[in-house]
Amino acid sequence: MRLKTQRKISYLLFVFAVCAVTFSIFHYHVDKDVADLYIEKYGDKMDRTLKKIAGPDAFNCGRLAVKKGELLENRCAPKADEEQHAFYATYTLQTDSGSEIRGIARDPAGHYAEYKWYPGNDMTRVYFGPDPEPVPCTGNFRITWQGRATCTDER
Repeated sequence: MRLKTQRKISYLLFVFAVCAVTFSIFHYHVDKDVADLYIEKYGDKMDRTLKKIAGPDAFNCGRLAVKKGELLENRCAPKADEEQHAFYATYTLQTDSGSEIRGIARDPAGHYAEYKWYPGNDMTRVYFGPDPEPVPCTGNFRITWQGRATCTDER
């Protein structure tokens, strides 16, 4: 076989491999599965806790930063709750002593669970620190004045 022919075959095999990988990622959602696997094994403890409660088909409303005195515009959690769909949302609140992470989850049966976590100023603790603490829920879903979803009577 000539060198020119070998190069053409090599090029065609390379293009085929790139197309196969791209098709797999988009058609089979391999990228989402890999990301979910990574989060379950190495991800943020709050997200792992909430996802376990909400279930695999839950909406992930992400993590939102809540600055003192500012209002949130995100409506993912209220919309998911209106549609009676399982969801979980995480909020990073700025406090005088660093940061506080709050999370709420709704399971497929419609029950709510809320957790809090104080990593302080050391954000590496979100991966290696203690587990999030459960917060007693009143069972009623509501939005705080800042726009954060909660199931407690807190302001």
